[in-house]
Amino acid sequence: MLKEILQQKPLDEIKAYTAGDPVMMRGKDEDGSPYSYHLVRRGDLDAARWLTEYSRADMNETDRKGRNILFPVIESGSLSLCRYFCERVGIDPLQPDRFLKTPLEYAAERGEEEILAYLEERCGLKLAESYKNPVRRGFSPDPSVVRVGDDYYMVNSSFLCFPALPISRSKDLVHWKTIGHAVSFDNPVDLRGFDEGRGFWAPDISWHEGRFYVIATLRYNDDQLPMRRQMVVSAEDPRGPWSAPHFLEEDGIDPSVFRDQGRTFVLLNRGARIFETDEKLSRKISDTKLLYYGDLRKSTEAPHLIKHQGYYYLFLAEGGTGQGHRINVARAESLEGPYTPCPYNPLLTMAGKSGCFQRTGHGKPFRTKSGEWYICYLGARQYEEGFSALGRETFLDKIEWTKDGWPLINGRRGPSALAPLPLPPVPQEREEGFGTDRLPEDAYFIRYADKEDFSVEDGTVTLRASACWPDDPAAGPILLKRQEEAFCEITLEISLSDLTEGSAAGLIFYYDENSWYFQALKKRENKSFAELWKNAGRGRELLAEKPLAVPDDIRLKAEVSWPEYRFIWPSGKNHETAFEYAETSRHLTDEGLDIGKRFTGAGAGAFLVGSGKVRFRNFRQRALL
Repeated sequence: MLKEILQQKPLDEIKAYTAGDPVMMRGKDEDGSPYSYHLVRRGDLDAARWLTEYSRADMNETDRKGRNILFPVIESGSLSLCRYFCERVGIDPLQPDRFLKTPLEYAAERGEEEILAYLEERCGLKLAESYKNPVRRGFSPDPSVVRVGDDYYMVNSSFLCFPALPISRSKDLVHWKTIGHAVSFDNPVDLRGFDEGRGFWAPDISWHEGRFYVIATLRYNDDQLPMRRQMVVSAEDPRGPWSAPHFLEEDGIDPSVFRDQGRTFVLLNRGARIFETDEKLSRKISDTKLLYYGDLRKSTEAPHLIKHQGYYYLFLAEGGTGQGHRINVARAESLEGPYTPCPYNPLLTMAGKSGCFQRTGHGKPFRTKSGEWYICYLGARQYEEGFSALGRETFLDKIEWTKDGWPLINGRRGPSALAPLPLPPVPQEREEGFGTDRLPEDAYFIRYADKEDFSVEDGTVTLRASACWPDDPAAGPILLKRQEEAFCEITLEISLSDLTEGSAAGLIFYYDENSWYFQALKKRENKSFAELWKNAGRGRELLAEKPLAVPDDIRLKAEVSWPEYRFIWPSGKNHETAFEYAETSRHLTDEGLDIGKRFTGAGAGAFLVGSGKVRFRNFRQRALL
């Protein structure tokens, strides 16, 4: 009844109806919309003032989509209401909903030109001249960026992916394209036998005297000694070839390189520890010492040093890599300290549990050619509280300096959903599918692959069968591309004429050996069967099986509207649906299971188990939002 009263009755009747229950306006309707939203949609400024100033409605409340009260205000079309909630109440027009849409974008979508013009002026940006976070979507944690000339190069963690440690290039800091890997078929490291979540952690990229350097932690299994080593490779061209790996024998994670006054240093975690190396990072030439342990003195990692206006600034990630992750900074007049913590810490965090962006931290500052400071850092999109649907991704925000010489990231407002473009945009073409005559640079295998395991010709990849199912760490080859959106359609075509008796081929959604779906077609007794297999931490399960009369070449499809996955098998060449199966699932996330080290993210691609080889083509990932 309250919903109808708020929509239709005069303000006096609303006041009378709610007088007996002072907290009534804090409630929500059956669809999850706060009652206050129904009132502001009327566009009545007097009613909005009563709501805000005299009722007990919570102005921080959001609806099921994570939308703040500015969304229904925009639906009212009232500029005066919009001004009131922005200027008097302080509602942020750049606060995104769970689908990354901001009120400013919503005003543009609805054609509210007056409101859009006002919001653009208030926010200091033009929608047409802005970018959206994250700038690198889907499983792209622990970014490190270096500028060389007009180009920017980034490296990210890869864990058990091979080729490992992807190198990306951009000219505008927003559009990134993978151009190579620091560890590849040319200088391989065999990751077979590694437990889930291990492998290459938290790399750093730098440039010195015409050569690129990448240093990363190689994390072994818990029962191995040493458990952690620091691997170094170098190259004249970031596309490769990269040198054979060599190792610095120092325990720790999150290495970064700092060069100062002709000397070269490496920093590691457990606070910020530092040791000196030779110029080429080939050997240690000093003992390791602690510079500073951090503000929280808890899970202090990802130390990065910069030098600015006579100070050494030490950027640190603290609080662990879940909710509560943050970036703090301290500074000193000399390299060895003492370091003084910034009075504005944390520079970046996402303290609330319900926000769209979570787990923000681990960032490395860098300067543009014009001298402006930016930072790339990790974060995660949250479509449901407590679940990072796509793992940790790469975000970008500007650093500005206070009058007293301290850095601020995005004005301490947390990660930006929408921000002014840092440089003129230079879009880059995406490599679709599995390539034309080679695998695209953004494709990867799990743990390892031999060149004999696959071939690419005329847009078709031929994949050798795995002797093991994906729940076995020895399974391979598993060919994947990062899943970039939580609402998407993924398709893959398969040549069933290649499929041998008893083998299964199809589309795999893979997080690790404990978390996957396998949408397959299987040959048995010269008949084809649709099969859907799953592992959600309890071992391999057959969810569905159905005989299908299908042509030799078919296209499997999966529609993801997170957390629902809908798997579709076709009946003919026109791709009519013969069989489908839907499953609500959260296990393909960092938080979905309590097994192993869950730091990676979801991938989708091709897999064949059994014997022989099968041809796959036209792998596509299309965003649905």
